[in-house]
Amino acid sequence: MADGATDIGTREVLDVYVKLLDNGKAVNTFVALKECPYGKTHEITEAITLAMDEKDRNWKDKTACHGKDGANVMVGQHGGVFGILKQDIPSLISVHCIAHKLELGLQDTIKGIPPFQEVKELLQGMWKYYKYSCKALKELKDLAESLDEKSYNCIKADGSRWVPHLLRAPQVLLCKNYRIIVIHFEHASQARDSSAQMQGRAKNYCKKLKSFKFLKFMHLLLDVIKEVSKASLFFQRDDVTVSAVQLKIDTLCGALDAMNLRTGEHVRSFCAEITDDNVFKGIHLTRENGDDASYTDIKTEVTASAKEYFHIRNFQFPGGSSLLWSSRSKKTPVVAKREVRSPPLVRTSQLT
Repeated sequence: MADGATDIGTREVLDVYVKLLDNGKAVNTFVALKECPYGKTHEITEAITLAMDEKDRNWKDKTACHGKDGANVMVGQHGGVFGILKQDIPSLISVHCIAHKLELGLQDTIKGIPPFQEVKELLQGMWKYYKYSCKALKELKDLAESLDEKSYNCIKADGSRWVPHLLRAPQVLLCKNYRIIVIHFEHASQARDSSAQMQGRAKNYCKKLKSFKFLKFMHLLLDVIKEVSKASLFFQRDDVTVSAVQLKIDTLCGALDAMNLRTGEHVRSFCAEITDDNVFKGIHLTRENGDDASYTDIKTEVTASAKEYFHIRNFQFPGGSSLLWSSRSKKTPVVAKREVRSPPLVRTSQLT
C-alpha cells in the first residue's frame, strides 16, 4: 500500500507500507519513501515495485491485497495502479480505505443538507478571510487584546483530513472565537478603510453568526461530526476487524437515531446558554417563530440521510473476506486472517 505526500523540501514522494503478521499480531511497517514527482500510474507502480523488491524479491507471491484511497490513479481496474499490479498478482484484492469511505459518506450528507452546506461554506470562507488578509488578522488580534481575550486562528474546513478539520473548525469558532469574531465583523462591515468586497463578506458572515437558526444548525453539525469522528478514529486502529467495523457502524447509526429523541450535547449546551432575550456569549441573536420547527424537520432529515449515504458508500468487502483498510497519518491496510509464516515486511496471501 502506498500514498502520496509532500516532504519538507516540497518534493512529491510516495510512502510505501505493508501490513504483516508477526507472531499472530497485525503489524504496520514502513518500507520506503520514493520520489514520485508526477504521480502518474506507471510512476507509482514502479516506485512500489522498487521499494518492495529492495525488501523481498518474491513479495508478489505473498501479497494479499492492495489498500488505497479512492483516487482514480490507484483504483483503476485496467489503467490504474491496482490494475497493473493485478496483472502480476491475479488473486490481488482491491480494498478502499474504510475511514475514507466514512468521510465521503459524511461529505455526501453535508452536500445534501443545504443548512449544513451553508455552515461549511461559512467556516471555509472565514478561514480564507483571515488567511489571506494580514490586516484583518491583525485587527482581530488587536481586538482580542483590548478585550483581554485570546484569539485563535480559524481552522480550514476542508482538506485531506476532512472530518478532523471540519470538527475543529466549528469547535474553535463556537467555543473560543465567537464573540470577538462577531464584534470584528460588525466593525469590518462598516469600516471605511476596508474594500467593498471585504465589507460585503463581513456583513454576510456577521448576519449568519447572529442568527439563532444558523447557530443551532452549526451545533447540530458539530454533534453529528463528533459521532462520525469517533467511528473514524476507531477505524484507524491497527487491530480493527470486519465484525468490529460493522458493530461500530451500527453504533453510529444508533447515535444518530438517538438525536431525534434526545438533543445532542452541543445543541443542548447552546440552548442552555441562550438567555430569555436571545443573548449568546454577549451577542444578541435574531430569532423567528418558525426556527425551532425548521430545525426539527432538518434534524430528522439529517439522520436518515447520513445513514443512507453510509450504506451507499458500501461497507461490504469483496468476496466476504475478513479484510479492511484503515488509515492513520498514512493509509495502511488491516488484514484479519489465519496466522501464516512469512518473511518480514510481506503480507501473506491466505485469507479466512
